[in-house]
Amino acid sequence: MRLGGEGSGSIPLGTLPVNGDGVPDILIGAPDASPGGRAQAGSVFVRSGATGELIARLDGEAARDRFGHAVALA
Repeated sequence: MRLGGEGSGSIPLGTLPVNGDGVPDILIGAPDASPGGRAQAGSVFVRSGATGELIARLDGEAARDRFGHAVALA
């Protein structure tokens, strides 16, 4: 799995598997991403800890939202 670009960083989800397979999954925040042409709206990617496969993608709503700047477990 390649991490880098778009200001990306990652945080392991510890013991909380998102997809229910029992393997901790990974959140990757990319605050400089420009989804849909919205400059620096940001994105968060959820990848399988077992396979690296993309499970989900969440995007910021407006330009310069910088969604994904900080990711944490609540």
